[in-house]
Amino acid sequence: MKKLALTDFAKYRYPSALELSPDGRYLTFALKEVDREGDGYRWNLWLYDLESRESRQITRGDHQRQAVWEDNTHILYKTTEPDEALRARGFEEEWTVYHRLNVCTGEEREAFRLPMSVSGLWKMDEGRYVFTGETHLDRPNLLELTGEALEKELVRRQQTKGYKVLTELPLCENGVGMFNQTRITLFLYLEATGEYRRITPEDYDVNHVNVRPGQVLFTAFPFRDVKPVTEGMYRWDAERNETETLITPDKYSIDYVGHLGRKALCLGLVMRDYGVYEHPTFFVVDENGEENLGRYDRRVNSEVVTDCFSGSVTGQRMVGETLYFLNTDGVGSSLCVWTRETGVQTLFGGDDYLIDFDTKDGKRFLFSAAVGLKLPEVYLWDGGQLEQLTDFNGAALEGVTISVPERLTFPNTDGVDIDGFVMKPVGYEPGKRYPGILHIHGGPKMVFGPGFHHEMQLWAASGFFVCYCNPRGSCGKGNAFADLQGKYGEVDFQDLMEFTDEVLRRYPEIDADRMGVAGGSYGGFMTNWVIGHTDRFRCAVSQRSIANYVGDYLLSDIGYYYVPDQQLGTIWEHPERLWKASPLTYADRVKTPTLFIHADKDYRCTLANGLEMFAALKLHGVESKLCMFYGENHGLSREGKPSNRISRLSEILHWMEEHLKEE
Repeated sequence: MKKLALTDFAKYRYPSALELSPDGRYLTFALKEVDREGDGYRWNLWLYDLESRESRQITRGDHQRQAVWEDNTHILYKTTEPDEALRARGFEEEWTVYHRLNVCTGEEREAFRLPMSVSGLWKMDEGRYVFTGETHLDRPNLLELTGEALEKELVRRQQTKGYKVLTELPLCENGVGMFNQTRITLFLYLEATGEYRRITPEDYDVNHVNVRPGQVLFTAFPFRDVKPVTEGMYRWDAERNETETLITPDKYSIDYVGHLGRKALCLGLVMRDYGVYEHPTFFVVDENGEENLGRYDRRVNSEVVTDCFSGSVTGQRMVGETLYFLNTDGVGSSLCVWTRETGVQTLFGGDDYLIDFDTKDGKRFLFSAAVGLKLPEVYLWDGGQLEQLTDFNGAALEGVTISVPERLTFPNTDGVDIDGFVMKPVGYEPGKRYPGILHIHGGPKMVFGPGFHHEMQLWAASGFFVCYCNPRGSCGKGNAFADLQGKYGEVDFQDLMEFTDEVLRRYPEIDADRMGVAGGSYGGFMTNWVIGHTDRFRCAVSQRSIANYVGDYLLSDIGYYYVPDQQLGTIWEHPERLWKASPLTYADRVKTPTLFIHADKDYRCTLANGLEMFAALKLHGVESKLCMFYGENHGLSREGKPSNRISRLSEILHWMEEHLKEE
């Protein structure tokens, strides 16, 4: 047996974007894998035959992430092509090209191309497709212009290329950058004529889309200047070319919409009691109004934390008038079913991470899932046990010694059960003393489970105890447990410290004087908070963190609504609440050596947070170090360039070993 290596993550492969053929015989999915030579990732489509139980790769372009089934043997998939005429003149514009592939014969040809970036495509009926494309209010689409109009616009862009104009909020988006007056627009495409028609008004930013023959349900944010949190629900009729408003855009944030015969299903967040993190209420909607069927006190998505998956997922599927969805319950995921007659029922689930799924009949389900300590694979469930269909990752961990998380649940001083886990060091010897690391998850409304987590397994392989838990604020136990409005750094900090106490009590082999703490995003915020409120940890690693809610309120892509919702204040109304909740306020108390990791393109928890906290510690004589990764964003640990992910893990491991290992 051997220990896990830091670079082993480069061997892992992740199936996602599962799509069954209409007859249920074939399954397509996208497989993501590391491209070490290109320092990036490859995405290709695979086909699994549920009759022969054979799988094979069906595309090789390295950028195919989704298949759209047209019939039982043909799929559409997209590529992008630059417009060479515009490129020759110094302008980068891309066509989205759809290819039609016969999955049985391998015969392939171009189906059609669209002059914009397309984010989603659905077949409505024969020869008619609905798609979402990126449009801009502040400039025309160069690919739609010709002649004098094109020349005039090229001159204008050449004259203004040295600066960017911003007129709206949000002014940025993580993973995208600074942007302005950009919308996701809904279109109809007619293959017979090559014509495409706009369905939504120019200021609508489309979110959810559900297509059936002749009709489209969708949600959208109609706005100018400031994008709201709430969105409207609409139904477009193709024959009449008419859109009716089912829910006005000033009521709910919406998780899902689906067809219910002549009515519609909406999973809406009312946000009256618990803000933007509130769980959804089920509404049945038609042109006469909404029928409230009650709130479901769980997320209708799988929110298990891992650094061993990234890809496209679908958390809800409708079969007839029955909704199937994944939830987060306890420390894992479940498959649930809803009908108007029965409400929500759990079909199966537990501590595993159900990631993505599809079904055509509500009897046979295909999943991408991380089961036990395995990496994600494709599974079949038809009412019995999960059956593993693929083995993309078995060889990656073959012969590697894995630390098995041991569950630790305890009642805190408020009588609330807190779920956590402890991983022993690989090669653990009873009676020997070991250093330990407390790991804090992001979110905060996410959940740690007992599954495989590369970074924590690496720490265990390097001789550390690793402990982690789901404090109040986490997912999986309902709205009241998850509610942190106005309480950040209070009940969650209490739970983390009491969990650490309980771990040390139950595992006396951990040296309490050689404990480190680490976390990213909300976990980075909490790491910053911890070092300002206790000196019990010998070192810390704060990643993609929040240090200053006063600044983050106006700089983060979600700050303008997230901060007032969660901290119950703004710079102008109750500003003291923002400052009280900011770890930077307490930086003068910090004594803990701290490593900060941030990305310069992180627009969620902006770089300013890491810089401010680092500078504050330096000014107060605290040993500190900041690693800033160029070109990366908030998803560095899961989706960053492989070389940067290696550097990040190396910096963290070195910092922990330097401060926690005995000479």
